[in-house]
Amino acid sequence: MANNKRPRKKYRPKPVRFNCWKLSDIEHLQAVFQDFELITELKFPTGEATMDDMTCVRDVLNLCTMGLVTRDWLDKDEVKECTPVVNAAGDAIKQCACRACERSPDAPRFVFTGDELKAVRAGVAIAGPYIRESFECSPTRIVMEFFAMRHLTRGKDGSYAYTDEQLKRAVLKQNDNIDWSHRDERT
Repeated sequence: MANNKRPRKKYRPKPVRFNCWKLSDIEHLQAVFQDFELITELKFPTGEATMDDMTCVRDVLNLCTMGLVTRDWLDKDEVKECTPVVNAAGDAIKQCACRACERSPDAPRFVFTGDELKAVRAGVAIAGPYIRESFECSPTRIVMEFFAMRHLTRGKDGSYAYTDEQLKRAVLKQNDNIDWSHRDERT
């Protein structure tokens, strides 16, 4: 027994936290991104795209960019080849949206030029397999990237710029905010 009789601090283990996502979160994201390739091939060439369609494809391209920047284990040469193509697709969507909103702010009609449509198709051709493979191989990582991307782009005026380190920190910090999770409307 110890000679000093003073009371000792009670041992309190530190909680260990890790990201855990519900299957409904992953299924919701898969449903959101299920039709983006069809939208690109069927609605964009005919000019029938809605604002939701534009937002869906924009989010897919932003998510692909987030993954290309934050995943260190990807092949550097492939990332260098894919990044300009995905960025050009995002620029084409932005140009089309700006032009449509200037012409008719109340009911915009999104009509792409030939070069813009080619750029968007090339970007979606890269982002599509990347998103599907990510949902199969690392669903937790892509959910973290998606919610970090949504957090960084929400509430901005469309002109946002982040460094690679800021994007990596946004993904790696704890994403346990309940507002980011997809919740059923009834609860």
